[in-house]
Amino acid sequence: MSFRSKSRAGITAAAICVVVAGGFPGVLVAQSPDASLPDTAVPTAARPSEDQQAESAIAAVFSDDPLGQMAALEASTDDAEAPLELFGFADVGYSKPFWSEESLYAGSGLDARPYFHVGNLNVYVAKTLATRWRFLSEFRFTFAPNGAPSASTVNGMVDTSVPDPADVSRPFRYGSIEIERAQIEYELHSLFSVAAGLWLTPYGIWNIDHGSPTVIAIRRPYIVGEQLFPERQAGIQLRGSWHTGSYRLQYHLTASNGRGPIDTVRDTDTNVALGGRLELQWRGASIVHGGASFYRGRYTDRVVPKFDIGMNKALSPILSQFDEQSFGFDVQWDWKRLAVRSEFVYNLKVYDDARRRLVAPGQYTPDQQRFGMYALAGYRFDFLGVMPYILYQDYVPDDGPNVYIVRRFQSYHAGLNFRPVPRVVIKIEYYRAAFPGALQIVRDAETFQGLDLQLAVAF
Repeated sequence: MSFRSKSRAGITAAAICVVVAGGFPGVLVAQSPDASLPDTAVPTAARPSEDQQAESAIAAVFSDDPLGQMAALEASTDDAEAPLELFGFADVGYSKPFWSEESLYAGSGLDARPYFHVGNLNVYVAKTLATRWRFLSEFRFTFAPNGAPSASTVNGMVDTSVPDPADVSRPFRYGSIEIERAQIEYELHSLFSVAAGLWLTPYGIWNIDHGSPTVIAIRRPYIVGEQLFPERQAGIQLRGSWHTGSYRLQYHLTASNGRGPIDTVRDTDTNVALGGRLELQWRGASIVHGGASFYRGRYTDRVVPKFDIGMNKALSPILSQFDEQSFGFDVQWDWKRLAVRSEFVYNLKVYDDARRRLVAPGQYTPDQQRFGMYALAGYRFDFLGVMPYILYQDYVPDDGPNVYIVRRFQSYHAGLNFRPVPRVVIKIEYYRAAFPGALQIVRDAETFQGLDLQLAVAF
């Protein structure tokens, strides 16, 4: 296994510095648009500098299109000797909720005491395998299941402390590793490439640019965190791009196992989930980027097949099954130091009447629809790379039995995003939420508000 030489390490390190810090005036790094168009496709006044090109290369690493950008970094190296790429990001935070320990929110499982936490530790492993062949993987290291709710423990929380046989049985806490993505890509042409494996679902803005140093705010919007689209899928993805003048058109087509209890390793039904995305970007005096995405699949939860001797066949009863479809629209606008981001997402679940899950005596899970949006605006100043920003969210959850007391969720956020040094981003954000149309018990509860701080780094 060969690693990058010092000179090439300098290229990557410098690029990471640029993408995270955005120290040069007027360039917005967080969830930044792609700057990989050739010079001939960009008006002279809007052509990216070398620093901006490096920014886009590493920003793409944290998005859904790192492989093509990675090839640019490796352009001076033979494919057979291309070094193994190792890079990543991490963040730590502090949260101060403003509701009491006796409140409805604390009783619902939300933290009421201030606390420090490690949010993400993500490591990327990537390599150019040969001409047109590339590999990318991303791993998130977590403390889970430590601290997760559990009905089987005395205090209702999982404690993963166990004796360490390598250290005279002193206790230590184990965690887990989440495979965010693992994909192999073959690029036949700029108009056509195919990626197979586990990949991030190509939709919207936040799910693609998910690295904490590259996003503007601290927490994912509700429509992203609640996964109205699946966060990732196991299957095949086709994509390509075409540009002319100041315009670039990009497409994605996907086929996968869809969503399910074990969708990353098995498909529990014979239905292939299909999806796609179409993006249009314009570069002129400003940069405008719009996209539309869709997904359609079937969720099936069933018993592990067991052979029935009496019936002389294997049986695998279905416990629950529904068809779902999602669509979304997103837009980005960058003008000088101003950044505007917005997404709208809709999801519909329709159950097979014979396979609705029983949730209470005589009560079965109904068909459900969820939808919502967010809008974010920020402005970057020269001083310490400070960006004040505001964020508004509006989310309507499903009509399932577990959320009957909340009909709508709205939240208002105001924050500051600092870049004091190239690889470091500091964020501070205040939020306040409201629940229009909720039951009286929620409307009479304490105000749902708090303060978050985050320190994010790229390495």
